[in-house]
Amino acid sequence: SQYNTALAVDLEARALEAAGKSRLGGESEFQKAAFEEFVARCQRAGRRVIILDGQNNPILTRQLDPAVRVDMEAFLNQMMARYSNLVVVPGTALPPQAAADYEDLTHVNPEAQSRFTAWLAEFMKAQLNQAPVAPMNR
Repeated sequence: SQYNTALAVDLEARALEAAGKSRLGGESEFQKAAFEEFVARCQRAGRRVIILDGQNNPILTRQLDPAVRVDMEAFLNQMMARYSNLVVVPGTALPPQAAADYEDLTHVNPEAQSRFTAWLAEFMKAQLNQAPVAPMNR
């Protein structure tokens, strides 16, 4: 609770601060390389990786550099072309979240959590019916 009370109440100010930390450069390239290594290891082990391309509070989304999202989507498309074990679920396929659903910049309220959990349970049931990923020997 000490952490929670220390948070800035002004979501616009917090969004500006958070957006300033989300940028393209050496750190994002390192993160992409690390993620690709993770996906490759999972593929070699016969594991499926599922990415839910979700959303943030619209207050934060408005502050983010659009180039970051464009870069992320291009990276995920390249990854899907390279790795058969990668499933990317676009945000448009996820339950919609309105600004009123958010308690802060990234967390939704219990009602939105319940809607998402019900959707995710059905999604995962469908995934269980998919063919297993064959391990790759490298």
